Amino acid sequence: MRYFSVTSLGRLADRASLPRLERIAAGDGAQQVRIAAVGAIGEIGVARDGAAVPMLAAFSEASDDELAIAALRALGSVQTLEAFEVLRRALSATHAGRRAAAAEAIARRGEAPAIELLRWTAAADGDSGVVRAAIGGLSRIGASAAAHGKDAIAAIAELAGDPARRADAIGALARVSEAEIPRVAESLSSRDPSVRRAVVEALGRLTHPAAS
Repeated sequence: MRYFSVTSLGRLADRASLPRLERIAAGDGAQQVRIAAVGAIGEIGVARDGAAVPMLAAFSEASDDELAIAALRALGSVQTLEAFEVLRRALSATHAGRRAAAAEAIARRGEAPAIELLRWTAAADGDSGVVRAAIGGLSRIGASAAAHGKDAIAAIAELAGDPARRADAIGALARVSEAEIPRVAESLSSRDPSVRRAVVEALGRLTHPAAS
């Protein structure tokens, strides 16, 4: 009953319920209710121009990893500079799950500054799950209609030149839509032969005539 109550408050964007949701997220005896409360805070924050960001920021640094991850995911829907900064810091968290959640949340925002952050994360992080989350985030941005989508695809191609990231990067490039194929092909002009080879392999996996 408590679970459905807090999710309903989120859908209703009831700002007056934020203090109560914060108390529930901090101290309810059921983990699923606490996580649902964090999600509801995120929904209200979106509806109210980021009013809940301070609460989500605090929960993103909680000792409870599940709760922190839920808060980071919620921040991905809040289009404020404060939310972006919290997510940027979380990319350096000790827990790999938090870093992966931050990468996914940053990608959902779809902003141009997210591309360099995700590229850096994919290139530098030592956890394979985080690397895949960052590359997946770049793929998400690359599939958007935004002009900077081509920069996200170029970042994946650059990562494909790294032997440790090659398989994941090529796999991402080989799953692009028809509209994105020209963006992939642009990296055939890279100065790095390992990048050019990776792009050729990715294009070879695509069955669309444009790739051929």
